Amino acid sequence: MNGLMIIPNLICLLWLSNDIAQECFEFEEKVVAHEKVGEEVDYQTSES
Repeated sequence: MNGLMIIPNLICLLWLSNDIAQECFEFEEKVVAHEKVGEEVDYQTSES
């Protein structure tokens, strides 16, 4: 019965995959921009 829980998890994972990828690319761009100018990146705070 627990094996059936993979179905809703896979559906959510596929549904959110584009959003997750977009967030990762945006975060990566911010980190690279800070690293290029030699700034230290604080991963704990989120800037909007």
